Amino acid sequence: MWELLEILTEHIGQRYDLALQEALAAERAPSIDTRQTSLFDDEQDPF
Repeated sequence: MWELLEILTEHIGQRYDLALQEALAAERAPSIDTRQTSLFDDEQDPF
């Protein structure tokens, strides 16, 4: 029984390893807000 589970786990891992790694990397990547173009609003210059 355990041998069958080990074989299945190995085959699944070989088939989906790259996709799983990419999905985990995408989950862990920091999200960057690209809407903010500068630290200060040019129209309301504080100085």
